[in-house]
Amino acid sequence: KKLQENFFWRKKMVKKKGKSKRTTLKQKFKVQKRVKEHHRKQKKEAKRKGQQVGTSKKKRDPGIPNSWPFKAELLAQLEAAKATSSNKKKKKCSR
Repeated sequence: KKLQENFFWRKKMVKKKGKSKRTTLKQKFKVQKRVKEHHRKQKKEAKRKGQQVGTSKKKRDPGIPNSWPFKAELLAQLEAAKATSSNKKKKKCSR
C-alpha cells in the first residue's frame, strides 16, 4: 500500500516552467540606448584623464626593399637599436 502512495505522489508532481525572458522592443531599445550612453561617457572620461581610448593598431613595418643600397648595414643598425632599447627596459623594470 505504501508503494502505491509514493507512486501516486510522483505522478502528480509537475515541473513549473521558468519565466519567459522575452522583453518588449521598447525595453530592449531603452537598454541599448543606456548602454551606448554609458560607453560614450566612459570614453569622454578617459579622454579627459588622458588615457588611451580603445585599442590602437600598431603601425606595420613595411620593411626594407632588396634594392635599397647598404641594406645589410641598415639592418645591423636597427638590430643594435632594438637591443639597446630592450636593455634600457630591463634596467627600468629591475629598479
